[in-house]
Amino acid sequence: KTGIMIIRELKIKNFGRFHNKEIPLEEGINLIYGENGSGKSTLYAFIRGMFFGMPRLRGRAAASDTYSRYEPWEAAGDYGGSMRFCVEGRNFFLRRCFYKGSRDNQLYCEDDGEVLSIDNGDLQMLMGGISEVVYDNTVSVGQLKAKTGDGLAAQLRDYMAGYQGSMDGSLNLQ
Repeated sequence: KTGIMIIRELKIKNFGRFHNKEIPLEEGINLIYGENGSGKSTLYAFIRGMFFGMPRLRGRAAASDTYSRYEPWEAAGDYGGSMRFCVEGRNFFLRRCFYKGSRDNQLYCEDDGEVLSIDNGDLQMLMGGISEVVYDNTVSVGQLKAKTGDGLAAQLRDYMAGYQGSMDGSLNLQ
């Protein structure tokens, strides 16, 4: 199971309709189900936000962006939460605060205490280097979005152009 990320636990402090919600997950497939409005899409957005952050748009777009949609409904406390996950047998802890300008983000290895940097790409490295576009089109396809986006095609085109230009004959399929 080398290179596979296993999400073990989600703790949602304040995010959309959720407040102080703990969700333990098991290795393998975890099925999230419920009635309309029960929080499935909110949970989906929380996981994506944990991996890639939750930037706030500017101007008119800010009124309906993902950041604004999931701002806490009640308590104005911590907008964010934490996640525990395992990669290559090592256990990691990730905490994010989504408030614009907050620096209260944390990533570390629970096994040896090594502090990692989200800003310097350590989280992306643990995720196998995938970008938001690749994540959205492969790992986590949202409801009614089974069609891949143009961004994935553009990234693949750029990657292949870079590969062709290198002429070194090595291709990292990971």
